[in-house]
Amino acid sequence: MKIKILNFVVLSALAMMQTLSAKANSVSYTSSVSSGSPTGLAFSQFNLSLGTLESMTFELSGAFSSTFTITNTSTTYLTGSSARRNSDISLGSSAVAQALDAQNPNGAGNSWLSWLSSPLNLSGLVGGGHLSATRNNTIDPGVATYTDNTTLAYFEGTGTTFIDFSTINGFTMTLNGGTSYSSSSTMNVALTGIVTYNYILTPTPAPEPSTLVLSAVGGVGLFLLLRRRK
Repeated sequence: MKIKILNFVVLSALAMMQTLSAKANSVSYTSSVSSGSPTGLAFSQFNLSLGTLESMTFELSGAFSSTFTITNTSTTYLTGSSARRNSDISLGSSAVAQALDAQNPNGAGNSWLSWLSSPLNLSGLVGGGHLSATRNNTIDPGVATYTDNTTLAYFEGTGTTFIDFSTINGFTMTLNGGTSYSSSSTMNVALTGIVTYNYILTPTPAPEPSTLVLSAVGGVGLFLLLRRRK
């Protein structure tokens, strides 16, 4: 009976030690911007007082919208012709942007977001005539994960980390019959980024194993003493 009680108390002490050990956790921050040509996003850094940063994920998505007008400036009408609006979002030249781009879901050095609108049919457009269209779309390329200390260090602290972008907007044209055109347009790109920090909580200092065992043995002794008196 004494051995069973002692085993139970010791196992309870070990379970307590495991509870007090480090635990995994995560926290996410979102940053958004909306403009014709976004230049970057700012994210709250990971406060090291919370624990040890183990890894980080970065997700970038974009909503594209454009209204544009194409004018046939040639004297002949167009045949088999079309116009598309395009936009490419790439990470910038800063050290942190280049570190993130190493895990670009589309391949390092490529655009993170590439939008090519559905076409505006220009066939039959006479010289001096014009056509207009509005195009919208949303793109989410996926999530990149980082575990290297160099990249994680850019996001550790109590301030913010700015990730710069390079934005290129334009037209993709197919012209037959006419040889020239003019265009006018409005462009809006709404970028949303999510940074998730995966970290190990700073553990609560656990009692020394010897202290737990002594407490357990003392508890057994007290239990047996009370049992004998009873």
